Amino acid sequence: MRRRNFIQGIAASVTWPLAARAQSPAPRTYRIGFLGSSAPPPELLAAVRSGLRERGYVEGSTLALEVRWTDGSFDALPALANELAQSRVDLILAWATPA
Repeated sequence: MRRRNFIQGIAASVTWPLAARAQSPAPRTYRIGFLGSSAPPPELLAAVRSGLRERGYVEGSTLALEVRWTDGSFDALPALANELAQSRVDLILAWATPA
C-alpha cells in the first residue's frame, strides 16, 4: 500500500507543474489613444469600437480608449501627443490634418 501511495505522490508532483502552466493568462488590455484638434465625431468612435468588437476586442475588458483633443488649439497638439506617449498607449490614432 505504501508503494502505491509513493507512486501516486511522484505522479502528482510531476503533473502538477504541467497543469499549472497550461492555464491561460489573463487577456491583455490594449490601449488606443485618439488625438485631434477637436472632439472626435461620435460616428468615428462608434465605427472604431464596432470594428474592434468584431475582431474580439471589448472595451473595458481587452480594450481601453484614451481620447484627447485640443478644442481647436493646434499649438497644444504636441503636448497631448506627448501625454499619450508617456501613458504608454499601444497605438495613437490621429484624426484631422493638423493632428
